[in-house]
Amino acid sequence: MSFVILIIFYAVPVYALDIALIVLNAGAPDANKDVPLRDHLQTSLGHTVTLKNDSDSSYDPTTYDCIVISESVTSGNTGWLKNRIVPILTIEGCNNDEYELASTGVSDTTADTDVDIVDDTHYIAAGLSGTVTAYTVAANIGYMSGWANDVKPIARFNAAPTQATVLYVEKGGLLRGGVNTAAERRVFVAAQYFNNLGANGVSLFNAALEWATYQDSQPASQSGMVLKGVTLIGVELR
Repeated sequence: MSFVILIIFYAVPVYALDIALIVLNAGAPDANKDVPLRDHLQTSLGHTVTLKNDSDSSYDPTTYDCIVISESVTSGNTGWLKNRIVPILTIEGCNNDEYELASTGVSDTTADTDVDIVDDTHYIAAGLSGTVTAYTVAANIGYMSGWANDVKPIARFNAAPTQATVLYVEKGGLLRGGVNTAAERRVFVAAQYFNNLGANGVSLFNAALEWATYQDSQPASQSGMVLKGVTLIGVELR
């Protein structure tokens, strides 16, 4: 009789986040705007996701690692989160004023599939540089324009360089209005229909989420998964 040692490997998130995903209707998430975004966060990246109605302000947002705002929301309903000390990633272009990121915000545009990486040294750029294709179709995207002070662009439409598809501000950074500062890291990624993101767009989104939640010490190219092993001893060979 003899025994072998079996090692079974399985994948777990590098950083498993607890995320509140803000949507218009948590009971009936939008098939284009909410479901693909939720599935990417939950299934592709391995995070725990709780859907919240945009009209619900009864919970403590600081109990979550990050707030992610879907484009399905009524943008004004999310303004109460502005000064809460929790990282926020929004894909709602019209959140430009709620979070003082830009003077103009648009939720839906047909501008371009290509974006120019403005700062390829920043973590959110995910190793990309120059002009890259971020979207599979030039529709259902969104943008913000008129950023200022410490609000900075990472990517903007190649065909419309005043329209940013990725904006960020560091915690404590001076917001567009020139008076208030960001309570925590804030980032905008244009992705109204998440499934319209190409590979580069997904990389920008993933890196933005990682940066917002202080994972920027890890390579942006990581999918968020590592292999772990469980050792089983005492498997009998006959």
